[in-house]
Amino acid sequence: MTEKPVDKVFNRILVGVDDSADAQLAFQYAVRRTVKDYSTLIIRSIL
Repeated sequence: MTEKPVDKVFNRILVGVDDSADAQLAFQYAVRRTVKDYSTLIIRSIL
């Protein structure tokens, strides 16, 4: 997956996760953005 350049920097990122493949992809993206933006990652489990 290639990412487009993004100008916006986030201070906090909230990601909801469950056991679906889409949620796992969203989680992986959120982790990469958190590292890139030096932000806080908030993980919420969705059942």
